[in-house]
Amino acid sequence: LSQACRMAASHGSSSLPGDTPRMRAIRERLVRFIESEVRPATAEYEAHVKSPPPGKSRWDIPPIMEKLKKKARSEGLWNLFLAAEYEEGAQLTNA
Repeated sequence: LSQACRMAASHGSSSLPGDTPRMRAIRERLVRFIESEVRPATAEYEAHVKSPPPGKSRWDIPPIMEKLKKKARSEGLWNLFLAAEYEEGAQLTNA
């Protein structure tokens, strides 16, 4: 989780080959989400993995992940590469 935060933030406002205004806007929203939601949740995530609650293992998905997923979905930042046939996602491609 921490590595993903660092990677996304490192591309914050810098230009990448093939950047478009739409791509820059999505990246800016994504970086803001990481800074405001994901980074603060990192400690809770790591605590769950290090010491899972009774009846859970380190391999169970920490509840904070479901909260983050729901929030990302509501902000249009989930399934960014989902095909255009679907309403959810930004229809990004690797090309």
